[in-house]
Amino acid sequence: MRFDIDKYPVSFSSTYSVNQDAESLIFQNKHLYQCVNNHSIVWFRRIGAPGVSKEIRDRSYRKFANAETEAFILGLTSLLSSSVWINPYLSTKYANSKLFQLRNARNIGLRIPATLVTNSPDEVRTFASVYPKIIYKTLSSPSLEQNSGRSLIFSHLISDSDHVLFDQVKYAPCMFQQYIEKDYELRITFVGGNFYSVKIFSQDSSDTKIDWRAGDWNHHRYETTNLPEAVCQQLSSFMQVLNLQFGAIDMIVTPNGEYVFLEVNPHGAWLWLEQATDLCISLAISNYIQRLCSFRT
Repeated sequence: MRFDIDKYPVSFSSTYSVNQDAESLIFQNKHLYQCVNNHSIVWFRRIGAPGVSKEIRDRSYRKFANAETEAFILGLTSLLSSSVWINPYLSTKYANSKLFQLRNARNIGLRIPATLVTNSPDEVRTFASVYPKIIYKTLSSPSLEQNSGRSLIFSHLISDSDHVLFDQVKYAPCMFQQYIEKDYELRITFVGGNFYSVKIFSQDSSDTKIDWRAGDWNHHRYETTNLPEAVCQQLSSFMQVLNLQFGAIDMIVTPNGEYVFLEVNPHGAWLWLEQATDLCISLAISNYIQRLCSFRT
């Protein structure tokens, strides 16, 4: 059964009932009526904002309806706690924190960029004086909703002219990192203990030197690769600490051949990599889920 948060509760209904004798959880729309009491595997792809009905126009009522829906969704995760999750809900919430990721990556021995998260303009100025090149990147989703539409905030190399903007850091915590020179970048899809690694030659274009997401993904040059065993062991330990069975890991390989960890996305995309290479990531995910199901029966 597929449960799309952004379409709930408008497009389908849910009913949870419990008494001294029985318990049931049912989802229903015009095409489906399904009891989910005995689901053994939950594929937690990603979670977004609930799809509150546009018929609710009052802002306070919309806020209330949204809060009630989110409370039900949180309760739903606990009702299905006996199932195997890919990835566990609470683990994913923690793993979405870049601070949490960097601390654990460092503790395991992965190389990371020097990082500063602050709302102190003076701290940013000091950081910029220590590292000749620094970048700004978002702590949360890079998606920005404006009246003109949705846009993305890509990693930004700080220029001398940007220094006059450091005072604005006081309005919200901001993340700055030492800029690491790249030979190429790696997108590593982790599925149940296995790594599917792709080189992204982001330095081929001036548009993607700082952030490969800024260009047309279809025009990147890709190449499948194998990771060094030592890096595989470190990443395996890292994913185990975060309790993630799936994730899209971003790394840099420097001109000197050093592997530098950037981040992991517990909900990262992979389909475009399948289309650009001969990797069968979807099949690997399907096989992993089937293997988990066989253990549960």
